[in-house]
Amino acid sequence: MKIHHYCLGLLLLASCTGNQNVNNAPQTSNAGPSAIDSVTATTPTAEEAKEEEIKLPVDKDIAFEVYQLINKKDLPDLFKDIKREDSELTNFMNLSKFIALGECDYHSFNLQCYAVEDGSFKVYWTYENGCDGSVVLQKAAYTYKDGNLKKCDFDLYPSMKDAIKPENYTQEDWDKLCQTTEVTNPLYRFTSHTELLICINSDAETEGYVCKYKWNGKSFEKEK
Repeated sequence: MKIHHYCLGLLLLASCTGNQNVNNAPQTSNAGPSAIDSVTATTPTAEEAKEEEIKLPVDKDIAFEVYQLINKKDLPDLFKDIKREDSELTNFMNLSKFIALGECDYHSFNLQCYAVEDGSFKVYWTYENGCDGSVVLQKAAYTYKDGNLKKCDFDLYPSMKDAIKPENYTQEDWDKLCQTTEVTNPLYRFTSHTELLICINSDAETEGYVCKYKWNGKSFEKEK
C-alpha cells in the first residue's frame, strides 16, 4: 500500500534528523562575538547528540520499568518477555522489538513514554503485524508515576477532519464525510519522546496521509 511506504519513508527521515533538535537550548558564552564564528564550539558531534538524547528527559530506564509492570496476560504472546538488550536503546523512554517469522509475517511491538508536567508519564504501546500494509492488532495506554502503573483509555484516534484534505472536496461534501466516514486502521509511529505520527490508511473515498502531533507536556497537539 502506498501509504505504508510513505509512512516508512517519513519514519526513516525522522530517525535521521531526530537528534538535530537535541541541543537547541540557548547557550551563553563569555568569549564575545568571535564565539559566533566558531561552529565547533556550539555544534555537538553525532556521538554527543546521541548521548544527550539518551539522557533526555530522564536518566533511568522508565520504558523498561513500565514494561515490567504490565500484566503479562495483557501483552501479545510474542512480546511477553522482552529483554532490554532485545531493544535498540535510542532513549530511556522507548522499548521496541521486531520479529520476522517469514515473508510478509512481520511482528512489531513499540512502547513509548511521554513526560507529563506533574512528574508522571503517559505510556502507549502498539502491536502490529503484516508486510506492505501493517495492521494494529493490539494497543494500550497507561499512566505511570512513582512506581505505580494504571491502565487508561487509549485516546489516540484522529478525527476525520485530521484524516482528509478539505481542499479536495466542496464544503458540503467535506462536512458530510467528517460526519459519516470513520478512520480505519490508523498506524502509529512513536518517532521520539515528543512526537507522534499517525498514518491514515487510504480507502475508497479519502486519500490517506500522515498526521503529525507534538507532545505539549499534557497531551498531543496536531501540527498544522
